[in-house]
Amino acid sequence: MQDRRGCESMKLVRWTLTVAGFLAALLPSAAAAQQLDWQGSIRPRAEAWEEADGETRMFTGMRTRLSLARALSADARLYIEVQDARFWGEALRTTEASADAFDLHQGYFELGHRGVSPLWLRVGRQEMELGEGRLVGAPQWTHQGQSFDGVRGAWTAGSATVVDFFGIQTRESESAALVSDAAFFGVWSRTGLGDDRALELFVLHDRDEGTLSTARTTAGSRYEARAGVVSYRLQAAYQAGEVTALDVGAYMVAARVGAPVLRGRGEVAVSYELYSGDADPNEGETAAFSDLYGKNHPFLGAADLFRDVPGDTNGRGLQDLAMKLGWTVFGEGRLGLDLHRFLTADDEGLSGGTLADEIDLSFRWPVMGGVDLLAGGSWVFLAEAGETLGLAAGDLLFGFVQMSAAF
Repeated sequence: MQDRRGCESMKLVRWTLTVAGFLAALLPSAAAAQQLDWQGSIRPRAEAWEEADGETRMFTGMRTRLSLARALSADARLYIEVQDARFWGEALRTTEASADAFDLHQGYFELGHRGVSPLWLRVGRQEMELGEGRLVGAPQWTHQGQSFDGVRGAWTAGSATVVDFFGIQTRESESAALVSDAAFFGVWSRTGLGDDRALELFVLHDRDEGTLSTARTTAGSRYEARAGVVSYRLQAAYQAGEVTALDVGAYMVAARVGAPVLRGRGEVAVSYELYSGDADPNEGETAAFSDLYGKNHPFLGAADLFRDVPGDTNGRGLQDLAMKLGWTVFGEGRLGLDLHRFLTADDEGLSGGTLADEIDLSFRWPVMGGVDLLAGGSWVFLAEAGETLGLAAGDLLFGFVQMSAAF
């Protein structure tokens, strides 16, 4: 019995030494350990939707993220971020061991420093946001977010210009689940024009080699400036080429003017956005503008009626007239009120072009270090054209409470 216990003890010692050796190899020195940067966050959000038929949908979604950054040298880094996005109670059993919504959200190698090094390069799975994210963005409202597989780089020209370039594989035919290839690539430059002014120029191209092929080019510019206390932004883009075997000629225009109010504790802004549309695409042509991989939630209302332009309007395009107010209250709290009127760009065949009116109210409160509370609601008053296009069955009432905790 003693020999057996002695044997088991030796196995335990050897196992402990093996694990210790593995960890020592992974973290060879205290200095190397200091180069590791761990971050994590948990974000549950409870939502309630009351629809026109009197039905109420209530659910809680949650996103959990854990990331590790490792500096290999002063100019080289590795970054890995895993994510779980789920609804509370979606597992079939409390003992279920699968993690269907668990994924590698980001995983890349980075060389150089964007905007500082002459050349910066990032290779792997990554989030990407260009400009203000209207056409290519990293959405924060959806729990799953958005990430891309590919290469992104930047060239710094002097002290005022940074030119981003990227190549993304959005679909791979060699994978087991897909049968065709799709890719997205482009160039986006930003040049400072002195104090409080900047000009951005971009050319984007997306290709899809599926049955209904796409080869579409989006070119445009974005300008932002400040005149005294007034700030303004202008963006315009044009799309040409082929989309789902149709010739496309479409455009987008967006403008925003903002100014401080309440002795600098708040801001009021008015904005207008136009995505061209085509009620009756014929003879192999369409004028419907696509917002590509943009994040619509900050621009087109908190109720997310328009997650896909032009899909949600059946290709008729979209106009958004909005006024947004935000102000600081109770020291560090932030209160927001947004008013939207949504219209089609082409109302042919509809009883008027108004789709819906929306009121969004939100309040953000920093509870403590690393913990924020966000609560709010939306009231959507659907017009007849909105019902005809199937945006919803009628008026909507939406409310939510979200907690974010991060380290």
